[in-house]
Amino acid sequence: MQALVLEPGHSRVRPTVMLEALLSAIVEILLNTAGSIIARIFGVDTVIEIATVIIGLGLIATGLTAHFWGH
Repeated sequence: MQALVLEPGHSRVRPTVMLEALLSAIVEILLNTAGSIIARIFGVDTVIEIATVIIGLGLIATGLTAHFWGH
């Protein structure tokens, strides 16, 4: 992901960079909201267990992606 970078010779930010930043902010808000809802429904102890599973699955997905893309 790129930071907000100005193109050479232009004084405005590329639209794709702005779109990426907007989508990142929206996803972060949605994840925080989902985490708060899960914490209220299931309680803190269960949320810790759920977070551990989600982190584990994320690491597995990252490993599989790197394996299949050859990095």
